[in-house]
Amino acid sequence: MNSKKNRVEILAPAGDLETLKLAINAGADAIYLGLNNFGARAFAKNFSYEEYEEAIAYAHLRNVKIYVTMNTLLNEDEISNAIKQVDYLYEHQVDALIIQDLGLLNIVSQKYPDLELHASTQMHIHNRSGIKFLKDKGIKRVVLARETPLAVIEECQKENIDIEIFAYGALCVSYSGQCLMSSCLKNRSGNKGMCAQNCRMIYEVKDQNNKLLSSNKYLLSTSDLNIINDLPKLLDLNICSLKIEGRMKRSEYVAKVVSIFKEAVDAYYDNKAYKLSDKQLEELKVLFNRGFTSGLIFDQNGKDFFNQYRPNHMGIEIGKVIKYHNKRVYIKLSKDLNQNDGIRIVGKKDIGLNCNFIYLNNLLVNHADKGSIIALEVNDYVENNAMVVKTTDYILNNQIKNEFGTYKKRFNIKMYFEAKLDKPLKLIVEHKNYHIEVTSEMLCQQAINKPTDKDRIISQLSKINDTIYKIESIDGICDEIFISIKTINDLRKKALALLDEKRLDIYPSRKAKEYKPLSNNEYHTKQIFVQIQNESQYQLLKDKNYLLFTNVSSLLKKYSDLNVLQYVVNENSEYHDRKYSIISEIGGLQCKSELIANTTLNVTNSYALEFLLHYGVYCVILSNELDEHMIQKIIYAYMMRHNFKPNVAICSYGKIDLMHIKADFLFDKAFKNISYKDVTLNDFQNNHIKIYEDDMHIKHLYNVIPREFKSDLVSNYFIKLTDEENSYEKVFRGF
Repeated sequence: MNSKKNRVEILAPAGDLETLKLAINAGADAIYLGLNNFGARAFAKNFSYEEYEEAIAYAHLRNVKIYVTMNTLLNEDEISNAIKQVDYLYEHQVDALIIQDLGLLNIVSQKYPDLELHASTQMHIHNRSGIKFLKDKGIKRVVLARETPLAVIEECQKENIDIEIFAYGALCVSYSGQCLMSSCLKNRSGNKGMCAQNCRMIYEVKDQNNKLLSSNKYLLSTSDLNIINDLPKLLDLNICSLKIEGRMKRSEYVAKVVSIFKEAVDAYYDNKAYKLSDKQLEELKVLFNRGFTSGLIFDQNGKDFFNQYRPNHMGIEIGKVIKYHNKRVYIKLSKDLNQNDGIRIVGKKDIGLNCNFIYLNNLLVNHADKGSIIALEVNDYVENNAMVVKTTDYILNNQIKNEFGTYKKRFNIKMYFEAKLDKPLKLIVEHKNYHIEVTSEMLCQQAINKPTDKDRIISQLSKINDTIYKIESIDGICDEIFISIKTINDLRKKALALLDEKRLDIYPSRKAKEYKPLSNNEYHTKQIFVQIQNESQYQLLKDKNYLLFTNVSSLLKKYSDLNVLQYVVNENSEYHDRKYSIISEIGGLQCKSELIANTTLNVTNSYALEFLLHYGVYCVILSNELDEHMIQKIIYAYMMRHNFKPNVAICSYGKIDLMHIKADFLFDKAFKNISYKDVTLNDFQNNHIKIYEDDMHIKHLYNVIPREFKSDLVSNYFIKLTDEENSYEKVFRGF
């Protein structure tokens, strides 16, 4: 028997109104969506203000919550518009905001203390220390990083905060919020919702001698997450919410996934076993799949985690090509095919088709059974024996829309009326704690011919099938009077409209407060921080006036004067007892030494800077996604509020980390006995990417060409020397 106190929430994505409605009708308890700005899916359709208001009314009347994503990093000149959007959402009954930016947390937690805030997975929370810190700063819910293992989730639950877990959909190979590959290589920041999905591209692998080890593989492309069969292990931990990915997916996909999760969750609370049927699995696959994995949360890795065959929708196999003749391809079907299905012929060149015309024995048909040989019109040559996959199932999509096109649940109401002579018709409607009382403008008149009796009034008041309500009871008193049918109908509509209005006013007492800048200490340091990787670098630099850091365990143990560069991933919340620490994740703010905030804390505005300086950091290394102009705006804005220059640093030299990966992607036999540090990845645009693996087995992908950047606005600089860096004099010239 499970001991769960509160039923887990099924949280569904919505990129448009149609998807939102289907998801709610399929059983979603909450919806997350984005407006046209500040959401991490900039290329989704998203919601206008008008559409949002329709969406939140539809959801709230059905007791479904709406969370709005504002989970991008904010540049200084975006803060004002972001707060205007928060103002609007606050006034328009949003249930929670999902945020990434620490500056937005700083402002919103002060200005709107009664607005629920969720820490986005983009905030990169993956340990108990990070959760503890955010809980103390007003965060109500944490969306844990998708790579967080089950044992750590269990540890995080001890902080008694709402924990949300991704349960289904696309996975990032990098830790969320810690991927700069798209930004650096494509000038499209994933932290701005504009990811170019470099992880879904083809890479070749070369060794140190430039020998090609592997090519034409989607090395970094992950399978899609699907934990449905492992759900009880998660629910036993009493997590708060199961999140389904897919704000850019079709409405049918979202509705079907929600309905299956609802079945599985219902089974759990009924103490029944649940497993996906073969039919359900096939339906999920044809709706969208890259192959499925239960993810690093359940310790799947390597070939069980990646799909290096292809990065897009794989569909389901339905047949093989047996010949191509006169611009027709002939296919032996292994599964049924219907008119308007979408297919892909997988060969040297993929060919996508919509099956508008299906020929069977030279006759047009709208259906063909498995085992049949059908012909389709194709202009391009197709190889024999090419695999054919179905990528869209027309009938399935229509079935889903028909099944979830209407809302089936009804909410009980009680009605009572009074129809007294020479008095207005009075109607009382009750629903839970809501009490609505309305009267007609017309008076009940003396009946001349046929009176309007009690049964007739009840009959008219009961006509509510076009609403979300059902009548639990209805009664009243009625003199021998006449009242028009239109008056009765209008009164019913008026009462239910007022009930809707009251039910939609969920947060009547909200009142924004004034934002006050957090107090900061004024520092006057001028320091160069250097991350070193080996013994020779230490010997060369130990007598210089530099603050040396490392994340190499052997160096830390050997030299007491070295300080630690905190790992980007530190699931165990362990910190070295040193005078200084460069912290790379929010959990590091629990560390008691002098703190330097690394670039991975993603500071892109003066409010995030102020937040970290207030909570124990004495110097912040600004985000590597900032240029000189952006840095200038941050520093000037900070000075306007605090009347002194902030203690900040920039990465002035180093090979910028593009990605931080926990999973093992060099698992193929081609890489047997090959270390990550011994290979280079090259993409199709000939970008050269190096890899190293740290003591925690995190793979760091970084640019071969170092970034060199200097600004007169800052007094502190951070230099990152990689293991093979030898040109020390060149690096330090000018410092």
